[in-house]
Parts: sequence; structure tokens; C-alpha cells
Amino acid sequence: MRKLFILPLLLIALSGCSLIEEATNGVQYTEDVTQFIADAEEFSNDLPQLIEQAQSDVTAFADVEQRLQEFQTEIEEVQALNPPELAESIHNDLMEYTNQLESGIEEMIQAAQEQVINIEALENSDLFKAIRDIQQIQQNLNQLGE
Repeated sequence: MRKLFILPLLLIALSGCSLIEEATNGVQYTEDVTQFIADAEEFSNDLPQLIEQAQSDVTAFADVEQRLQEFQTEIEEVQALNPPELAESIHNDLMEYTNQLESGIEEMIQAAQEQVINIEALENSDLFKAIRDIQQIQQNLNQLGE
């Protein structure tokens, strides 16, 4: 009789642990994605300045290429995140945008290596469109927390 009483309590305790773990993962995921979005915004502010410098000093193209590669690493890190179930839809959108970012980054790295990158091309690029789209994800994450 005693075993029958302990078994349900044990099952309840174990299910409670998974709920806590899922909540913890959700908080960490939200923090990681929020940081990535902030980094993307910072990147979108820094890159035009670096490109302007490169227009007058061709050695600055190396700085442009380095910044692009750093952001590419950040993209790969966010793509490796495991979202909680509650954020699956947001994560799928994020993956679509990060794929667009990767494509845009690769194009910009090529342009930087060839020293043919300019501000107009950057502002009209898929790269910046994807960054604007990613910023929308922050609003979706904020709604999850409500």
C-alpha cells in the first residue's frame, strides 16, 4: 500500500522538475536571442561607419571583413540554440532570417575582399533587410514573457 502512495508522489515530483527545466531553458533562450538581436542592431550601426572608412582608406576593408566574420560567428552560435517548445515558432522565423543573414554576410565578405563594397549596396542589401526582420522577433519574445 505504501508503494502505491509513493509512486504517484514521485511521478508528480519528476514532472515538476521537467517543468522547471523547461522554464529555465526558456529564460536562457530568451536571453540569448535578445542578446543576439542587440548584437545585430549594433552590427547594423557599426558596419556603415567601417565601410565609409574603407572608402577613403583601403586598408580598412580588412576591418570590414573582420567585423563581418565576427557577426557570422554570432549567427552560427544563435543557430545552434535549442528553443523551448513555447518558442518553436519564433525560433523557426529566427532560423529563416539567420539563413538570409549568412547569405548576405558571405556576399559582403566577398565584396570587402574585392574592395567594392559601398554604403548604398549595404543599405539595400538582403543583409540589412534580414536584420530589420530579426528586430521584429524581439517584440514576439516580449509577448511570450507576458
